[in-house]
Amino acid sequence: SLFFEGYLISDLMKDIQQVNNHKTTLEKVIEEARTKTGVSIFAKPGTFSYRSQLKTIERFEKLKNITPVYDVSAGVLKFQSSAVTDLIALLMIMFLCTQMVVTEYKNGMLPILRATRKGRLLLIMSKAAVAFVVTFFITGALWGGNLIYCGSVFGLGDLSRPVQSLSGFTACTLEVTVGQYLCLFTLYKWLLYTAVGIACLIMGLIWRSAMPTWLTVG
Repeated sequence: SLFFEGYLISDLMKDIQQVNNHKTTLEKVIEEARTKTGVSIFAKPGTFSYRSQLKTIERFEKLKNITPVYDVSAGVLKFQSSAVTDLIALLMIMFLCTQMVVTEYKNGMLPILRATRKGRLLLIMSKAAVAFVVTFFITGALWGGNLIYCGSVFGLGDLSRPVQSLSGFTACTLEVTVGQYLCLFTLYKWLLYTAVGIACLIMGLIWRSAMPTWLTVG
């Protein structure tokens, strides 16, 4: 429809303007930080507010050496803001990791396994390792599928361009490419899911039942 075509063109023009105004935006932030260091509530050396403004000036001065490149941003932005993918991954991890403990309680195997030589230590280590592997494959399957979908439908653009090229990332102080940002984002998700999986194991040992474990972790 003409409405959505017009909306798309307007959105793309904003992205182009962001790239073209990158240096101007940085200058405004730096100037604002310098101004704040002269204001009484920020101008006390050694305080958090003062050090924060100095750090802002330092980091944004470095960003002047980065030159953003305009390209399609929609695919990357859609990928990293998918709440549905997060929800599905967390539900899968909570179910699988909880069952590793609760099922053994129900069938009476856990007391036997604990009583074996080195049972407790190796048992929890093996379950933590399984949780680590399970979360890895869930992260790869769900977020990998999400990336393929977003790339095919919306496009990812040049992955070697600076992350500041993305819409809304002008003030990002990470000196990485879009491809590196996607890798860091996925790694973060994996570590987060692993923490949830370990939490399910611990709560499962405490509650010995699935529903209280899910409610506690949730």
